[in-house]
Amino acid sequence: MSGNTFAQVKATAKSDARQIEIGDQFHLFLEVQVPNGSGKLSWAKIPEMQGLEIVDTGTVDSALNGKDLIYKQKLTLTGFDSGVYIIPAFDFPLVEASGNTLNIQTDTLSLSVSTLPVDTTAAIKPIKDIEEVERDWWSYWPWFLAGLVACTVLVFLLIRIFKTISRKRKAPKNVEKPDQKALRLLQELKAMPLEGEDGQKQYFSMLTQVVKDYIEARFGISIAEMTTDELLKLTRQNNELRPLRTELKLIFRTADLAKFAKATPGTEAQGQCLDAAVLLVRKTPMEREEGGKV
Repeated sequence: MSGNTFAQVKATAKSDARQIEIGDQFHLFLEVQVPNGSGKLSWAKIPEMQGLEIVDTGTVDSALNGKDLIYKQKLTLTGFDSGVYIIPAFDFPLVEASGNTLNIQTDTLSLSVSTLPVDTTAAIKPIKDIEEVERDWWSYWPWFLAGLVACTVLVFLLIRIFKTISRKRKAPKNVEKPDQKALRLLQELKAMPLEGEDGQKQYFSMLTQVVKDYIEARFGISIAEMTTDELLKLTRQNNELRPLRTELKLIFRTADLAKFAKATPGTEAQGQCLDAAVLLVRKTPMEREEGGKV
């Protein structure tokens, strides 16, 4: 290949982020430009990137731009340990028609991964017992009065039948509301002896499931299949979920550490996430059929 042709061959690597928080994702864009017919290009193997993990490699796309062929690929990466990491150069071999091999390399990049801000000075607040709402039967007195007036104009037989049916009626069942259920499950989870790495994974799996079920029951929004990034993006767009963004971010980011990064957040972080879940439920009370809010 001539010197002029070699000058037209270039490979670039660009990142859409220079700094991320632990568990966040970012994208790495690879692009190679070679003159059409200059030789056979082999796509680079992904080098080992210490401290970073590949989430999605995407596909390699190509397009003809004038006399040049443009190849592109988008990689999705993340990091679960804080620090500054180097994304090494990607090596693209180009075999010329003469048989010579040219190695085209991208520049190296750096990325900073920071920890999530956690207030370690805040005390863990105890979970209060669920208080049942007493029934106010006096609110139904107009209906009872109307029934008595109607009964007086009926024959004795109909009155006897009405009284018999009334005595056999069962009191309506007390259906557990979504927020009551969520608080009960969180209280049960707090008492579970879950320790060690496997126990932490089980704990955060159960905690996030309680939160997901409550969000769906309370707001009618299904987040079961959403990733943490998709959920946090939704909290910026949804007016009802926006006030809960702080609690949701703490719970699901910490859960990702326990479930995917093989990290053990510890009992302090475990308690903070449980408190955040309780606060999330109490900030969004459900209406009661008998009147009033929790």
